[in-house]
Amino acid sequence: MVVNGTKSDKDRAEKLLQDAVKDFPDRCEPWLALVALASEANNDALARKLLSSAEGKFAGRIDFRLAQIRY
Repeated sequence: MVVNGTKSDKDRAEKLLQDAVKDFPDRCEPWLALVALASEANNDALARKLLSSAEGKFAGRIDFRLAQIRY
């Protein structure tokens, strides 16, 4: 995922994804999108923190496991 745009676009995307995490607590996709957004911003520490936060809930899912390997 490559994010091109202004800082306000990225901030808006992050806010929407954070809302999606709250609105859809049983879905890992919003978490993984936040991880990808952090990684694209070269914020690997945040990407790892997000993965760690979501690990307890989604550790058994293959898409989550693949994201852990990727990041």
